[in-house]
Amino acid sequence: MNNRTWASVVIGTVLLGNMACATPQSGRQPRAAAQATFYRVWQGFQKPGLAPHSLEKGLPSFMKETVDLYGSAGILNQYLVVMPPKGKFANIPDELALVALASEDEYKAVRQTPAGQKYSDRHWDLFSKETASSAKKFVNYEVEKPAKLESGTAYSMFNPKFDWSEGYTLAFVGARKPSLSKDAFLDRLKNHIEMARDVMGPRGLQGYIVFAHDDYEVAYLNWNSQKAHDLTMKDPAAGKVFEDAEQIMERVMYEPAQKHIAGEEVDFNKVYLANAPERRALVVVTSHSRLGTTGKKTGYYLPEVAHPYAALVGGNIQVDIASINGGKAPLDPNSLDLKDPTNGRLFAESAFQRKISNTLRLDRVDLSQYQAILFAGGHGTMWDFRETLAVQRAIREVYERNGIVAAVCHGPAALVDVKLSKGEYLIAGKQVTGFTNEEENAVGLTNVMPFLLEDALTSRGATFSEAPLWQPKVVVDGRLVTGQNPASAEGVGEAIAELLKK
Repeated sequence: MNNRTWASVVIGTVLLGNMACATPQSGRQPRAAAQATFYRVWQGFQKPGLAPHSLEKGLPSFMKETVDLYGSAGILNQYLVVMPPKGKFANIPDELALVALASEDEYKAVRQTPAGQKYSDRHWDLFSKETASSAKKFVNYEVEKPAKLESGTAYSMFNPKFDWSEGYTLAFVGARKPSLSKDAFLDRLKNHIEMARDVMGPRGLQGYIVFAHDDYEVAYLNWNSQKAHDLTMKDPAAGKVFEDAEQIMERVMYEPAQKHIAGEEVDFNKVYLANAPERRALVVVTSHSRLGTTGKKTGYYLPEVAHPYAALVGGNIQVDIASINGGKAPLDPNSLDLKDPTNGRLFAESAFQRKISNTLRLDRVDLSQYQAILFAGGHGTMWDFRETLAVQRAIREVYERNGIVAAVCHGPAALVDVKLSKGEYLIAGKQVTGFTNEEENAVGLTNVMPFLLEDALTSRGATFSEAPLWQPKVVVDGRLVTGQNPASAEGVGEAIAELLKK
């Protein structure tokens, strides 16, 4: 096969593949995905003795476990599964996977949990323990500039701190030609991947990870767009790259990634994207840190973030955190009760700390990625939720897109002035609850607040109901969920998760 024929096959494969499947470009993953800084590159050989088709039938549930485990922890950026053709190349693994994660420390922490240990053991239901393995090393090629390639090692040809959830992803697998020794193949492969980097990088190749084996090569490629890829494939310079490849490898496959629907069977000679759960919720916290003129500090109330956050993540929903100004959100010091099991666990969790210390700025969030938005409480909300236009726009956009709008304790301050597109107040005629006048009086802050929440909600035509002092109460009216006080926070999260199932 000459370089022109090879390139034609590649272009045809890409175009046909995209007629039949969704790609990351046609259905992009959320921008807020965890940026990848740690990679697992896995090579799996089917466990001997498995019945025919057992791998194809068993792998989807294992893929879902991978997504559930890392996605629920908020550290999964990309999960790419490559299924080479069956039978032709006995030394090529039956499954090849690239898992892009936020950090190695967070990965290790997840794997040490009971769920993580169970997940590790599940590998050996499908794969041979003797022959399947992860890459022994992951090398930043640009930093280390290796003199030669090592078999069993993965190389990132660009900056590995990269968001694989964007762009257009493909995978290439090539088998060493028998005419080359293993050492000669690795020497030639080094030159080849450098050529591919130099030619294709300036043309839009932004993610390029190579697993080098002395019998084969697996390349995971991410382009900034399908258009950039297709134009490059028509470029004579790209033809020289493929001409070089065919001199040292026999092409096993070069396929675009297609989105994998959880539970669906997989097939050989395909590449699948099985990314983090698509059900996403945005928790919004205050950026206000001063308690009126008292000289005391305030901010978000920890259990009103931690408890619904835990309930949502437990429902396999990915959660991001935003604030009015973005950046580190101020914490009400009176809410730092780490003896509370949920507060203590989440406050010590690096993924949660990363999100609450680097909140998204609400007016810059792509709200189309979220099916639910929750406004957490804390007295700070009484100064910056009600009149912030970004809050009103976010609530209106999510609600009118048939999403869920929720708020807990003082968080319903966000709802007071929201008008829908037709001009009526969102909460007019709705059943709601929130921090009551009685509770405000009980904490001695009635005269400190810029307004009383209960009064403001009823002034907009809402029907307000309440439980006895400090008792939990959650009110669900269609797609509007409100909670009365900190004791109601977990119930608000559970109610959102239940609505998202529907």
